[in-house]
Amino acid sequence: MINKWCKRISNHICTNQNEREIIQYGLNQFFWILLNSFAIAILVRKINEISLDSMLMIYLCFVCVIVLFSPVDNPIHPLSKSDSRIYAKKSRQLVLGYSFLLAISIALRIIILRDSIIYTVLIVGISALAGKWKYRQSHGLAV
Repeated sequence: MINKWCKRISNHICTNQNEREIIQYGLNQFFWILLNSFAIAILVRKINEISLDSMLMIYLCFVCVIVLFSPVDNPIHPLSKSDSRIYAKKSRQLVLGYSFLLAISIALRIIILRDSIIYTVLIVGISALAGKWKYRQSHGLAV
């Protein structure tokens, strides 16, 4: 169903086959991320009962996942070594910035900001793991 929507939208946007494939892929990813975000939002309502200490441990685990696995390299269009280093550096900087904001939000007791940062890092970490798993499985490599 999502693929049909992506094809219809991309057919209206452009006529070039290469651009159409890129747009279809991007729209497909966008719809899946949107669907997963709704699922996570529903799940978050249930998770709110977890203690702050447990949430911080989960946060630290996913920070490690992001630092270790980013950027996720697409085997169809692989990144060069220099691009990979640049993206890895940017992801580490973002995680450091999020961690700094998290510490401030905990100190000032800004619960909305704290939860937003934790859930953001959680979603990015899950996405990084899913990307690593997807590209290893689809190319015959064992996990």
